[in-house]
Amino acid sequence: MDRVNQLTNGFIIFAFLLAPAISADMVFAPPPTRPDPMQAGERFPESRFGQPPARIDLGVTPRYAAQAVEEFEGSDEAVGAWTASAPNRRIAGLEITNGVPAGRSVAQPAPGTRNTDLRPDLSPKDVDPTSAASAIVRKGVQEVAVIAGDLGFFPKTVFVTRDVPVRLFVTGASKNTLCIMMDSFQVRKQVRSQKIEEITFTPNMPGKYRFYCPVNGSEGTLVVKEFTNRISENAATGE
Repeated sequence: MDRVNQLTNGFIIFAFLLAPAISADMVFAPPPTRPDPMQAGERFPESRFGQPPARIDLGVTPRYAAQAVEEFEGSDEAVGAWTASAPNRRIAGLEITNGVPAGRSVAQPAPGTRNTDLRPDLSPKDVDPTSAASAIVRKGVQEVAVIAGDLGFFPKTVFVTRDVPVRLFVTGASKNTLCIMMDSFQVRKQVRSQKIEEITFTPNMPGKYRFYCPVNGSEGTLVVKEFTNRISENAATGE
């Protein structure tokens, strides 16, 4: 036991003797210096507790704004005096006298030429109903659109003119396959779902004609009107 105590005391004494030698070889480096935000010659306002911040010299006097206003008002007075001294001056603009701008002259036609009136002739002219109807028959095509659905045809009544080719577009709005039939014009067409079917025929006689679909029992009416009657009435009444 005594041996252990002696060794412990000797280790403690050795540690105390070795500590100064170790600390003598250690050198502590100084902390890095931070850049000073205030450069040489610069001055920032400081605000202390209970005191307003110091004023910064902006290079202008306290009456700078007042002097600027006085100079601006003085320039307005000078402009007003110049305007009053020239009462005969008017604002620039275009002056029209008797249809001709002031200071301008109207060009006259050269001798030996005649004036040509380029305005269109708007006077009414006589129209031959027969020729007008025949021209429409030769050039015109009537396009009609019909929707075929589960509730029937839309529209149910279609108006066309006689002797003018009819191009009928039927759109299938049902999930099922429908059809359209017109016995008077030998029309029998299947209308598929979400498809557009085109039918062409020429009605020759005025009147009312039935078109129908036997699949869902829907019906509609095709009304054929006389084209030349309306033109003849207008020509007779002078409209």
